[in-house]
Amino acid sequence: AYEKDHPGWMAAEEAYNQGAARRGDTVPAPAFQSKGGGKRYLVEFCCGPNSRLSDIKFAGPTCVCTRLTEKEDVRTAKGRAIAVKACQQNGPTLLWCAIPCTGGCPWQRVNMAYSAKARERVVRLRKEAMQMFDTFAVCARETVRRGGKVVIEWPKDCFYWKEDKVIKLCDELGLIKCMAHGCAFDLKNSRGAHMKKAWVLATNDANIRRTFDANRCPGNHDNEWCIGN
Repeated sequence: AYEKDHPGWMAAEEAYNQGAARRGDTVPAPAFQSKGGGKRYLVEFCCGPNSRLSDIKFAGPTCVCTRLTEKEDVRTAKGRAIAVKACQQNGPTLLWCAIPCTGGCPWQRVNMAYSAKARERVVRLRKEAMQMFDTFAVCARETVRRGGKVVIEWPKDCFYWKEDKVIKLCDELGLIKCMAHGCAFDLKNSRGAHMKKAWVLATNDANIRRTFDANRCPGNHDNEWCIGN
């Protein structure tokens, strides 16, 4: 269910980090700075074991990072316990959710009509994603209760944004959407062409919203389609 190490995703994530580095930003944006230079905490909910968000050159030496990967399997009782404990820190905490969006891709409507096998796969992916989200909701409430910040990350047209439980959690926790385009971070495909991939974040952190909303396509170049699998 975890596909964050797909080469296409890794290229997009690296492009974001490179763009942030050129501007002198940290990644994530200054969402959870600690007064007095103390420890900060980043919890990546659903990521690969080598996710760049938790790389020290982006998170910084005072940030304690926790990666919740396929190994922890947050759909299980044990995985949920690990995830919740990671959010119970005595310091500024950012919970970043990147549940795999594969099942929510608009192109899956085409795939589901192609064959029964394809439909079964999409249904399975969507079920797994919402099982992960159930655990994330527990973690998000705990994080916000403790004064922390929360981010949900998916592509703009991902079907999951329309799920009732996602909408309700965003309303409950005051998570406001913002959007950025991949080409604004110099995201390119293997042919060197820009890709206007639209990412949407829902967050209760104003700094992250300002940072992402400021990075839209400038309109001074051509873009090529970005299509997942």
